[in-house]
Amino acid sequence: LTTNESIACAANAQKSALIEELPKACFVLASALAIEDRERKIEAIQALILALKSHFPSFYRQWFQSCPAVSRYEPTSVSEKLIKLKRQAVASLAKYL
Repeated sequence: LTTNESIACAANAQKSALIEELPKACFVLASALAIEDRERKIEAIQALILALKSHFPSFYRQWFQSCPAVSRYEPTSVSEKLIKLKRQAVASLAKYL
């Protein structure tokens, strides 16, 4: 494999992991109330969803828009903290999407 092919393979693996793991994480948060740092984890999920919806809308529509587990955590209001977390999520997602 060339370097570019290796990078493309790694990016595809990351996309697959995101597609599989985001709904699972949302489901776990919804079903287990006794999770340590639950509110912090919810904010992180909300920031990730916000980043996907605003910067990668076609990817979000294709994979997550009709997923009830994910849509449950779409933020209804956006705080300064959520904006900061969204920026971090966008920076990370930009490497793979």
